[in-house]
Amino acid sequence: MVQQSDMLLGSLCDRRLRVYSPIRVGVYAENGTFILAALGLDEFGFGENRSDALTDLQHTIAELYFVLEAKQDRLGQDLCNIWQKLKQMVRRDDPLSRELLKGDS
Repeated sequence: MVQQSDMLLGSLCDRRLRVYSPIRVGVYAENGTFILAALGLDEFGFGENRSDALTDLQHTIAELYFVLEAKQDRLGQDLCNIWQKLKQMVRRDDPLSRELLKGDS
């Protein structure tokens, strides 16, 4: 697997979540498949091109957030560590807070 570059992920494909701290992503290519790895989260996205792999990774991270959130009281140490890292980068988007911020501008 050949690493092509790194990038920062600043959004997810789920409007319920907001990225507050960019997620470092390694970009790899192997046998015509792009693989994007969320560094520190052990999550991956795959696709025939970089865009498809990015979309897959965004969905994977969103799904991970909701699963860990729902099971946070029963997580083992490894998943608990990932949940703590993920909570520092991603949070639920609060529409009420967004509306209040708009009113201040």
